[in-house]
Amino acid sequence: MSTLVGIELLGDAARLVVVDRKAKVLLRREEQLSSPVREWWSVHPDERVRATLGLLSGAVAEGLLRPAEVAAIGITAEPALALLDADLTAIPPRDLPWGELDPAAFHGRPWDAVHALFSGSPRAAQQVGLILDLVGYLRYRLTGALATQVDFAWKSGHIAGPDTPASWSTGSLEDVGLFPAHLPPIFTASQRVSVVGEETIERTGLRRGTWVCAGGHPRNTRLLFAGEPIPGRTVLLVEGAETIPYECVERPATWAAELHPTALEGIYFRRGASIPTEEVWAGGGPEGSVVDVVPGGDVRFDGAVETLRIAADAGEASAGTALVAGLGLGWWRDPRPIWRKRRPPVLLADLRAAREVLHEGEDRAEETSEASDV
Repeated sequence: MSTLVGIELLGDAARLVVVDRKAKVLLRREEQLSSPVREWWSVHPDERVRATLGLLSGAVAEGLLRPAEVAAIGITAEPALALLDADLTAIPPRDLPWGELDPAAFHGRPWDAVHALFSGSPRAAQQVGLILDLVGYLRYRLTGALATQVDFAWKSGHIAGPDTPASWSTGSLEDVGLFPAHLPPIFTASQRVSVVGEETIERTGLRRGTWVCAGGHPRNTRLLFAGEPIPGRTVLLVEGAETIPYECVERPATWAAELHPTALEGIYFRRGASIPTEEVWAGGGPEGSVVDVVPGGDVRFDGAVETLRIAADAGEASAGTALVAGLGLGWWRDPRPIWRKRRPPVLLADLRAAREVLHEGEDRAEETSEASDV
């Protein structure tokens, strides 16, 4: 049996998901990180490498993952950077003047943090030989290949436009003191980049020839696999008290910061204004929406203790990361059966109906309790 492995770094945890050729989840495993991914400027990127290798080797050691069956690995991570020197070694955060600015002000926008760092300290810019996103650094350590993924380049603002998302815009790079040599080649999310190297094989037991794909942002894989990406359909990502709508659109004419590319060519999601989650349950939000939940974003109805399982991943580690690797291998020329059979969408109307049933049950329990007290 062949399997796919997905590794997702989100929040303060690294998560591993294994799926088979039918897109069925076989294993979910989680390991806490030393600090949240969003605090990337304060953590040596090798700590994230140790967590990733620990997930893989731990699952193998416990007999939960069979190395000979793994065909490919996909990696997704929240926006984070690794700055490498001329010898392609990660520069420890303490060796860069992060203390002269507030990186926390650039949460979710690591490119802006680097621009601010280089603007305030030309010497820091001279130390840097290569800029990688966290996904790119993890893949580099697993395979030795230098590459990045479209989402990283897209959010940098240094690409020519949606028609050429896999090439850097040299003019805009030079405007901020960067040059093409500072940045690796760009791959689309599902492309195969390289196979695991000898060090990874030795530490994890994975077989030679195991592919590692380009990967991207966990949000993008969740959006893609929450339901079939039909243009005009909206996916609601529930993040605790905040719900964010994303509308599926076909290839746009111009680049825009609120657009998010997916692993399927020509399919993007456009972010809308966030909505308080309670307003969504009360009737807000677009009708016909698909609902998904990110890890840690438990859905509770007016203080109800129960948490409903909703959407494809139901707040757990996303299987989408592994499924994107399968797209890269060509396992599914037509992924529609995955959406329709294995990962059917949960519509907002269905979720509201479930909420009403839950409240009716609570009301009956309360009435019974009051009657017994009398």
